[in-house]
Amino acid sequence: MGSRSTEAYPFVPTTPQIIGAGAGIFLLAGLWTPLAGALVTVVEAWIAYSRSGDPSTPLMLAALGAALAMVGPGALSIECPVVR
Repeated sequence: MGSRSTEAYPFVPTTPQIIGAGAGIFLLAGLWTPLAGALVTVVEAWIAYSRSGDPSTPLMLAALGAALAMVGPGALSIECPVVR
């Protein structure tokens, strides 16, 4: 009997996943928050509607990206100047 090897089914990221990961890194770093949030929204909606299966996770991430794009950078963000 055979067993499934993980080498037979490697994870290959697609273009939207790579773009979304890059935008997520910008959000984590606090750089270009409105632009990165809008990019996450578009990419996650693209992922949700281009795949079959349950779209709940990409749609939730799209909603979070839209919320971050509207709120903008926070006080501890890199792009927010320190006021003393």
